[in-house]
Amino acid sequence: MNISGIIVTTAPDMKDAVVTEIGNMQNIEVNDASLNQTVIATVEVETLGDAAAIFKNVHDITGVTNVSLACSYEVEEGEQLIN
Repeated sequence: MNISGIIVTTAPDMKDAVVTEIGNMQNIEVNDASLNQTVIATVEVETLGDAAAIFKNVHDITGVTNVSLACSYEVEEGEQLIN
Protein backbone atom coordinates (compact mmCIF):
# COMPACT_ATOMS: atom_id res chain seq x y z
CA MET A 1 0.00 0.00 0.00
CA ASN A 2 1.19 3.50 -0.78
CA ILE A 3 0.32 6.47 1.41
CA SER A 4 1.18 9.89 0.00
CA GLY A 5 0.69 13.44 1.18
CA ILE A 6 0.03 16.09 -1.46
CA ILE A 7 -0.24 19.85 -1.46
CA VAL A 8 -2.75 21.25 -3.94
CA THR A 9 -2.60 24.91 -4.91
CA THR A 10 -5.72 26.49 -6.38
CA ALA A 11 -6.59 29.59 -8.33
CA PRO A 12 -8.06 32.44 -6.29
CA ASP A 13 -11.68 31.81 -5.27
CA MET A 14 -11.55 28.19 -6.51
CA LYS A 15 -10.48 26.38 -3.34
CA ASP A 16 -14.00 25.41 -2.22
CA ALA A 17 -14.84 23.95 -5.63
CA VAL A 18 -11.57 22.00 -5.68
CA VAL A 19 -12.19 20.63 -2.17
CA THR A 20 -15.65 19.48 -3.29
CA GLU A 21 -14.20 17.73 -6.36
CA ILE A 22 -11.49 16.02 -4.31
CA GLY A 23 -14.19 14.93 -1.84
CA ASN A 24 -15.99 13.17 -4.69
CA MET A 25 -12.88 11.14 -5.57
CA GLN A 26 -11.96 7.74 -4.14
CA ASN A 27 -8.74 6.98 -2.23
CA ILE A 28 -8.03 10.62 -1.37
CA GLU A 29 -8.97 12.61 1.72
CA VAL A 30 -8.69 16.35 2.38
CA ASN A 31 -6.82 16.89 5.64
CA ASP A 32 -6.64 20.69 5.72
CA ALA A 33 -8.14 23.45 3.61
CA SER A 34 -7.73 26.34 6.04
CA LEU A 35 -4.92 28.10 4.16
CA ASN A 36 -5.55 30.48 1.28
CA GLN A 37 -5.43 28.67 -2.07
CA THR A 38 -3.87 25.55 -0.46
CA VAL A 39 -5.35 22.11 0.18
CA ILE A 40 -3.48 19.33 1.96
CA ALA A 41 -4.64 15.79 1.21
CA THR A 42 -3.70 12.16 1.80
CA VAL A 43 -3.80 9.52 -0.94
CA GLU A 44 -4.03 5.83 0.05
CA VAL A 45 -3.71 3.32 -2.82
CA GLU A 46 -2.10 -0.01 -3.63
CA THR A 47 0.83 1.20 -5.75
CA LEU A 48 2.83 4.32 -6.50
CA GLY A 49 1.45 4.12 -10.05
CA ASP A 50 -2.10 4.33 -8.67
CA ALA A 51 -1.03 7.37 -6.65
CA ALA A 52 0.41 9.03 -9.76
CA ALA A 53 -2.93 8.52 -11.53
CA ILE A 54 -4.74 10.28 -8.69
CA PHE A 55 -2.20 13.15 -8.74
CA LYS A 56 -2.92 13.62 -12.45
CA ASN A 57 -6.69 13.54 -11.86
CA VAL A 58 -6.35 16.15 -9.12
CA HIS A 59 -4.16 18.31 -11.36
CA ASP A 60 -6.85 18.14 -14.06
CA ILE A 61 -9.55 19.58 -11.74
CA THR A 62 -10.66 23.03 -12.88
CA GLY A 63 -9.07 25.61 -10.60
CA VAL A 64 -6.01 23.55 -9.62
CA THR A 65 -2.76 25.33 -10.48
CA ASN A 66 -0.26 22.89 -8.94
CA VAL A 67 -0.04 19.50 -7.21
CA SER A 68 3.10 18.76 -5.19
CA LEU A 69 4.10 15.49 -3.58
CA ALA A 70 4.99 16.26 0.04
CA CYS A 71 5.72 12.70 1.17
CA SER A 72 5.24 9.11 0.10
CA TYR A 73 5.45 5.94 2.16
CA GLU A 74 5.24 2.39 0.92
CA VAL A 75 3.71 0.03 3.50
CA GLU A 76 4.83 -3.56 3.06
CA GLU A 77 2.31 -6.39 3.47
CA GLY A 78 2.00 -7.26 7.15
CA GLU A 79 3.75 -4.07 8.30
CA GLN A 80 1.97 -1.99 10.92
CA LEU A 81 1.95 1.80 10.75
CA ILE A 82 0.96 2.21 14.39
CA ASN A 83 2.01 -0.13 17.17
